[in-house]
Amino acid sequence: MVPALVLLTFVAFLVVDVLMQSAEARRARARLRSLGEAPGSAGGLSAPIPVLDLGAIAVPQGIFLDSGHTWVGLEPAGLVKVGLDAFARRVIGKIERVNLPKVGQEVQRGQRLFSVLQGDRVAPFLAPMDGVVSSVNEGLAATSDALQSDPYGSGWICTLSPRNLARNLRRLLVAEESREWLGAEIQKLRSFLGARLASKLSLGAISQDGGQMVEGVLERMDPETWDRFVSEFLENTGRGPTE
Repeated sequence: MVPALVLLTFVAFLVVDVLMQSAEARRARARLRSLGEAPGSAGGLSAPIPVLDLGAIAVPQGIFLDSGHTWVGLEPAGLVKVGLDAFARRVIGKIERVNLPKVGQEVQRGQRLFSVLQGDRVAPFLAPMDGVVSSVNEGLAATSDALQSDPYGSGWICTLSPRNLARNLRRLLVAEESREWLGAEIQKLRSFLGARLASKLSLGAISQDGGQMVEGVLERMDPETWDRFVSEFLENTGRGPTE
């Protein structure tokens, strides 16, 4: 009689545990569906989370993009103007301070040129080409407002006296190439955020109605996600087409 009671008690606990796990799984699926997604067969997301609209990060004519999310514009006196692109600006969100390079500083493509700060978080940006810093946007030392509102115009970072200009330009993207690359970066960002969110299930904190990610999505993410974004999206200059 006693062994039978023990067996029944064990089975009862097992059934309760299974029911609790099933309920938790349903809650997790519901939270994922709130972003318009369903769990994939491999435990990930079966479709990308909507993040940015390509039209919202369109690049002005004549602007070259680098794979580290900086841009280059050719100036009349043989100089090049450099800044960070709208993709990085919108994903990072609020920029509280800009660490400008020093005039006269010599840089090579792929070396750190400037950085932006959000609290104690730092996002470094790498030089898109070789050269010497000839001027910096001093207005950004006081406020980053211009960078927030006009990254391709009044929010420029510095100018370079370029070296190896023709070779470096061949490694940048312009016109339709830049548009196609940005589309691929948006897809990459969707996958990146989907994987991070699925691992933490902290979805509600960073979504709007319909699951559309708000501007400044990194503001709402943990430091590890910030660091991984820097590593995977910003510190990759040099992967563009070669000569």
